[in-house]
Amino acid sequence: MLKLTVRGLLAHKIRFALTTFAVVLGVGFVVAAFLISDSLRSTFDDIVGDLNEGVAAEVRGFVEFDDGTGFTPPIDEGLVDTVAAVDGVDAAVPILSVQSLTPVDADGEPVTSLGPPILSVNADDGPDSDTTFLDGAEPGPGEFAADRDAADDAGFVIGETYEVVTDQGREDFVYAGTFRFGEDNVLAGAKVFVFDLGDLQRIAGFPGQVQEIQVYAADGVDEVDLIERISAALPASAEVVSGQEASDEDSADFEEFLSIFSNLLLGFAGVALFVATFLINNTFNIVLGQRVRELALLRAIGAGARQVRSSVLGEALLVGLAASVIGLGVGVLLGFGLVALFDALGFSLPDLTVELRPRTVLVAFGIGVGITMLSSVTPSRRASRIPPVAAMQDGYRFDSGESRRRTVIGSTLGTLGVVLLALGLFVDWDSGTTTLFYVVPGAIGVFVGVTLLSPLFAGPVARAIGRPLRYLPWLGMAGRLAQENSARNRERTSATAGALMIGLALVGMTTVTVESLRTSITESLSTSIQADFFLSTDNFSGFGTGLAESIDASDDFDQVSPFRFGRAQVDGTGRDMLAADLAELDGLVDPDVSSGSLADAGPGTILVHQDPARDLDVTAGDTLTVTYASGESEDLRIAAVYDDATILNNWVIDLESFTQGRFGSVADLFAAARIADGVSIEQAQQTIDELAEAFPQVNVEDQAEYQASIEGQLDSLLAVIFGMLALAILIALLGIANTLALSVFERTREIGLLRAVGMGRRQTRSMVRWEAAIVSAFGALLGVLLGAAFGVAVVTALPDSIISAVTIPVPNLVLFVVIAALAGLVAAFFPARRASKMNVLDAIQHQ
Repeated sequence: MLKLTVRGLLAHKIRFALTTFAVVLGVGFVVAAFLISDSLRSTFDDIVGDLNEGVAAEVRGFVEFDDGTGFTPPIDEGLVDTVAAVDGVDAAVPILSVQSLTPVDADGEPVTSLGPPILSVNADDGPDSDTTFLDGAEPGPGEFAADRDAADDAGFVIGETYEVVTDQGREDFVYAGTFRFGEDNVLAGAKVFVFDLGDLQRIAGFPGQVQEIQVYAADGVDEVDLIERISAALPASAEVVSGQEASDEDSADFEEFLSIFSNLLLGFAGVALFVATFLINNTFNIVLGQRVRELALLRAIGAGARQVRSSVLGEALLVGLAASVIGLGVGVLLGFGLVALFDALGFSLPDLTVELRPRTVLVAFGIGVGITMLSSVTPSRRASRIPPVAAMQDGYRFDSGESRRRTVIGSTLGTLGVVLLALGLFVDWDSGTTTLFYVVPGAIGVFVGVTLLSPLFAGPVARAIGRPLRYLPWLGMAGRLAQENSARNRERTSATAGALMIGLALVGMTTVTVESLRTSITESLSTSIQADFFLSTDNFSGFGTGLAESIDASDDFDQVSPFRFGRAQVDGTGRDMLAADLAELDGLVDPDVSSGSLADAGPGTILVHQDPARDLDVTAGDTLTVTYASGESEDLRIAAVYDDATILNNWVIDLESFTQGRFGSVADLFAAARIADGVSIEQAQQTIDELAEAFPQVNVEDQAEYQASIEGQLDSLLAVIFGMLALAILIALLGIANTLALSVFERTREIGLLRAVGMGRRQTRSMVRWEAAIVSAFGALLGVLLGAAFGVAVVTALPDSIISAVTIPVPNLVLFVVIAALAGLVAAFFPARRASKMNVLDAIQHQ
């Protein structure tokens, strides 16, 4: 039977290729997800290893807890000499790194990066430094240098003078040299600039301070003993950790981000696999329908039911193995494609060294073979039950399996899926993992249930969708046959459309959710924004404090507040804190205060959103103890509890509490300003534009422009999600092409008879293409209806503080159905072409 199975596959190469193709892209997406994650992990591990190579210990500011931002309080530069004097220390190298400086390139434009950071550091004079100057020299006072890639992008020329945007504006520096980091300047896409330590301390606002001291041990010195001696020499405000511990912390910080990114990719990969599972099952059912006579002959000459079942499973095994091998190659190509997609959408990923780990290979084969074998179990059982004598008769059709059992199973799974979804979305579980435990199987249950039940209404719906084709004069009989074919083959239509349904359901759900979020934010911003101008940047590095200070000093503005970001603990839990000038906030932002008053806000107070206030059972007038990473605690009175978190998020403290000793950054994330009475909008616009000229990375926006930029960010998010879902939709469309190609094989005699009675090639092509369009429109219609229902459920389940309005964008959903129908026309190109080129006499004689 094994030889027969292999020979059968080789004898039907096209059919084998089409069957294999159904799962290749699903495997490829999983491989791509692992490939990108592993390559990112390897790249950053190499960078961390190079940065800490030879470092025996690291001295830094003492922190009470890890605040999740990598913050450590700065330490006095004088500790460098103290550490260097410890017995066994070979070298002590001060390190200062900031992200608030922005060099201006040769064209007068600020250096930008929408993904990896722009870092400014002091020169590393450590004995194992990986920094090698290729041209020029290490910068001295009044000079700076750039890594090779950043220098090439900016067009820096050694000896020329360039502006650098600092906290207080622009300052001229001479370009001193170009360096590389390591052998290949692997910086994960970051742009790195080097300054003299004294200059960096001054312009970054860290006078006489550094962030850390890297310690190199003398030969033969035990690192444990060395750390103990260093610790004894340090004040209470500083601590020492081993070099390995520092490296592990850096890796752990990245691993936290990578886990989120990797899980997101794997989630989309899971969707693609789910779609591929539908396709491979459908494909095997069609192929078995074409092999009815072949299998009947095997049974007639003595093959048992078990042997027939083994033959079908053996074919699935070979298909799975082939799909896994090809999927590995496709996954590598797809990985590069995803990186390019992220770059094109503005979410840049670093240059990667491709790393295909054995685990990825094993997973690829496990998934490829696993889903293929799983998808073939039911067809193999049905194949083993084919009655030999009846199956060899002309006109016998393979049992579709549509029965009361299918209806019962579909209804049960659908109902169970709805229940699980409701439990996941509307019950307040303690963790996101528990929520996913209910939501994921619930969604799968709904999808499978609808797919199993869809043959019950596939015929009438397909007939209704295809009805307009009967009245198009240029289609004529071809349009009528396309309608009848799609309506008659209900099970095939529903199974083929099921894969597209999943992709469009996710698109529909995302569209409803994002549009509801957009509506909520738009309504919220229209009532909460009171400031006349907002200042922000295109990334999260912020800008210097001097801009808000200069605007505040202008007579054209009477209310100005910068906003900064940090993290602290309240009630033992880490909280993201926004800092603002609370005394100026009333009149700039209206967060819809429910208790207390913004007029009472100022130094020594805190503003809290209603959700955490309810969780902690506090209200206006109560006191909260805020603990900073430095170990310092502060009792803050709640001045107001508010309902609208669109701008202020959940926690707001006063700038007075936001000191350099408590938070690592003093850059302004954004700022808001209100025009003084009697000043025209034109005069204020001119003033703020002139002041912002010193900060070219800053965007100055009025209320309408700021609202539009927020909506633009939502559009970018939606584009990324749609880009990731595009592969699942592509798999579904290719599945339609695959199914039609196989159905052309199956309907060879039928098509031959149609050609014999006068149907032309053009009519044949039109019939196949429009049948595909009907199937695609049916799948898309199911998908957008399910997606809209899912979207409404998600929006309803989310707190009003996140989404407060339900918006169903009907025109967009209708457009998706139309696009899917057109895509079905395109997908049917090759099957339609093959059908039209059949030899009529051979097709009539086909058995």
